Amino acid sequence: MALQKITTRGRGDRGNSPEMELLNREIAGRKEEIEKLQQQLGEWYYQAHKDAPENDAAALVGQIRSAEARIEEIEQRIAELKGLVRCRKCGTMNMRTAAFCNGCGSSLVPEGKVQCPTCGRFVDAEYLFCIYCGSRIAQEKSAQEIMVSAPEPEEEPVHMTFAAAIPDVRTCKYCGSVLEAEDLFCTECGMKA
Repeated sequence: MALQKITTRGRGDRGNSPEMELLNREIAGRKEEIEKLQQQLGEWYYQAHKDAPENDAAALVGQIRSAEARIEEIEQRIAELKGLVRCRKCGTMNMRTAAFCNGCGSSLVPEGKVQCPTCGRFVDAEYLFCIYCGSRIAQEKSAQEIMVSAPEPEEEPVHMTFAAAIPDVRTCKYCGSVLEAEDLFCTECGMKA
């Protein structure tokens, strides 16, 4: 599955980092390798149907699968470098700092981890300070506990924020966070938009 091209913020027109360039080159090399292996598989298939046994195809298929798995690993690394994470449930790419998937609303917080309120990275739940930025990790209710205890929405939003007072700005009925037009779920509290 190919990643969509996403502009890296704050980098101007300088392009990709050297690591990303190397990873992109490796992807191109692996794709060439797959094409060659598929060609060999096709040639083998022809020869196999002339008189040869079909058991030899397993090695070529294994090599193709191995190359595809490596491409997936590289694409995941590129996504990490761009600050993206893939939802384990639906596969949607989300910003690394999102607590919930924008595609299906599933929690993006790995089990046993909490999200740093400053840098957005995930750290072990028992840590008092973020190992990435040094910020204090608030020992508050988890997002799952907030979702379970969230009240049913009333006709008027419970929390009126500055953004909610501006017409044409969508906000979450539960927490008041600003929502993008395409958001199906709040990326802050995970409730259905």
